[in-house]
Amino acid sequence: GEGPETANVYDNCRGMLKVASMADSLDPVTLSRLVSFASDFEERTGDRCFMVNSAFRTYGDQVSIYRSYSETLGEEYASEGEEYARLYVANPGYSEHHTGMAADLAVVFDDGSSVPIDQYQNYSIMREMIPSYGFILRYPEEKVAVTKIGNEPWHFRYVGVDAAKEIAEKKITFEEYVGHLKAGK
Repeated sequence: GEGPETANVYDNCRGMLKVASMADSLDPVTLSRLVSFASDFEERTGDRCFMVNSAFRTYGDQVSIYRSYSETLGEEYASEGEEYARLYVANPGYSEHHTGMAADLAVVFDDGSSVPIDQYQNYSIMREMIPSYGFILRYPEEKVAVTKIGNEPWHFRYVGVDAAKEIAEKKITFEEYVGHLKAGK
């Protein structure tokens, strides 16, 4: 299918988030929690700098993105394009963006300047705060062997507050968390 019911980020962000596309949308609960996080983050740090760089993606969007990465990079890097696509782009139908509960965040300041999110001076504060709003860093660098996806310091997934806090406290991935649940731990 085309995916879940979503809410437009721009129309519902109350000015707390910038958007890369006026069409970006998220699951309504995910969006509400992200806006709350951004508001509280600004209150704590004085920075209103988060931009939703990518949000909900249809199946068709996923096909196009995967094809684009593998073909474009394939031209430049021969067989590496397909490998890169496998490492950084989910197979169509398997992207967390298809759930409406994942957002790629960027840091863009009001003057238009930006920094890579993991080089942002308050990234550690962000990482400390965000589980309290139900989000996890989905693909951490030290867990590539578990997630099978390359390090994406910008990709955050809404999983609910209790799960996010447990995942952060235990320093585990979503895969490991689900495995613990299945094993009754």
